[in-house]
Amino acid sequence: MATRRAVEVTRVIPLGPPSALRPLPPLSQEARLTSVMFNAIDRKRAWLATEEPNERVLQWLEWERQEKQRWVKLMNKIDKKEEAKCAKLEQQVDKIRSEKETKLKKERMRHEAKMLKSKNKEQERLDKLEEKLERQRYENEAIERKRSGKQKQKDRENVAKLEEWKYENNKKEREEREDEAIKGNRNRNRKWAVK
Repeated sequence: MATRRAVEVTRVIPLGPPSALRPLPPLSQEARLTSVMFNAIDRKRAWLATEEPNERVLQWLEWERQEKQRWVKLMNKIDKKEEAKCAKLEQQVDKIRSEKETKLKKERMRHEAKMLKSKNKEQERLDKLEEKLERQRYENEAIERKRSGKQKQKDRENVAKLEEWKYENNKKEREEREDEAIKGNRNRNRKWAVK
């Protein structure tokens, strides 16, 4: 009894992580043709399982193996193209993200510099105002000291005038007393002289 052999044909599914940047693409024309081909191979394999393994069967199996390799290479090529496209898109996304981050960083640095400049300007204005107030206070103190000095000088002049007036008054009173004393002595001497 002739041995029957079943040829197992497996569908090749390209492996690899799905890309996060793109959804799964619709079946292309090559993929649809691949699916049709594998369905035909499955039907042929079921028919071959009932035949004797003669030369015709062996030739067909060799053709099947070559065709399978060809389609695997084609699918790998398509997958490599898709991967290259995805890698290119990822590079573009990374570039755009990097440019955006650089722009945001520059904007943030410009804003911080502007705020620092504004803060320095405000601090400079406050310093000038404090300096002006301090100068005004010194000027007021100088005016007060000058006014106080003038008042003291005036007080001293008044005291000197008062002392001078007292001295003149005392001198006049003393002279008057001396004159009265001299007159009294004359009268007394005259009185004694008459006697």
